[in-house]
Amino acid sequence: MWMHSTKAISVRTVLKEQLYEILKAVVMLKRDVLAVLPTGFGKSLIYQSLGFIFDFLRSDSDSRRAAIVVVSPLNALMQDQVENLIAYMNTCVIKASTDLTDSSSDLQQSAQISFAHPEVFVQS
Repeated sequence: MWMHSTKAISVRTVLKEQLYEILKAVVMLKRDVLAVLPTGFGKSLIYQSLGFIFDFLRSDSDSRRAAIVVVSPLNALMQDQVENLIAYMNTCVIKASTDLTDSSSDLQQSAQISFAHPEVFVQS
């Protein structure tokens, strides 16, 4: 709970119900989630917060970092998100021409959020 003025505000009060349920499923129930929500609904809040949440919850003995993959067909959206997030976390864009078996990309390996086109994951 957060304190605002003199009132306690719960996470459920701040988030839309669907966003709360998605975060709960991922963080508390440890489920993989595919979230298909309308434009402007707040999907970016989910993936922007998950890296921080997982890093906060990670134990000191666990050296793994959270990795979030955002699949989007929109170049402009991905570029805008990367530009806004780059100051806060490692981000990258995986292009359709990227060889996912190539382990030479340090940025891709260290990225907390990777943006990719759907074509990246389709075998030709």
